[in-house]
Amino acid sequence: GREYHQKINPVREVDKGAEEIHGMNAAQLKIYPKFEGIVEEFIEFITGTTLIIHNAEFDLAHLNNELSLLGEKNLKNEILFPTY
Repeated sequence: GREYHQKINPVREVDKGAEEIHGMNAAQLKIYPKFEGIVEEFIEFITGTTLIIHNAEFDLAHLNNELSLLGEKNLKNEILFPTY
């Protein structure tokens, strides 16, 4: 019943395909915190939970890469893949 939603400054250009999907470019995202600024809050929110992630393989690869860059461990949460 809980959700976590956070826009993040990607600190790089946004791929045109991604921009078409979510409608935001790097200039628009520049006002949001970088991942390192929300990582503790994010980890606290998901600790001990089952995650429901629409595009899990893609999203987890990126999340675990960002966590690794910050010296954090990869996510070990149970993952549910929603079906629509």
